[in-house]
Amino acid sequence: MAMVESSVQALGDRFARFIAEARDVWARGLRGPEAAEAVRECMLRLLAEAPEDEPWVAGILRDRPPGRELYRDPEFGFVQMGHLHAPGHQTAPHDHGPCWVVYGVYRGEIEIPTYRREGAGDDREAGNSSRRRQGSSKGPG
Repeated sequence: MAMVESSVQALGDRFARFIAEARDVWARGLRGPEAAEAVRECMLRLLAEAPEDEPWVAGILRDRPPGRELYRDPEFGFVQMGHLHAPGHQTAPHDHGPCWVVYGVYRGEIEIPTYRREGAGDDREAGNSSRRRQGSSKGPG
């Protein structure tokens, strides 16, 4: 676990605290919507407090990756991703399966459409949409 802690710490103090808080959510046995809400609250703190020069933020702003895995927990299996979406970016409908997702916005805003399956196959119809602004978070998704 020491190697994991040092690699998380390399991404910044606030990110390391966020991961410790998220791990605590899982360690306490929270699951489903209760866990998603607890992680969302942790993410809101991270988004509000992390400066642009914290390594995880600076790397995303510098490299502009469409997606980057920042952390994968070896014990609980959750993954923390970082994305930078250019204006007008759209992602094809996709299914997170039995997993839940907490979305957070560090800067700007993002629109997150939701879909519902209609009939057989992969045809999907837009259900609704939500817009998230800087410093906001949405979960589960």
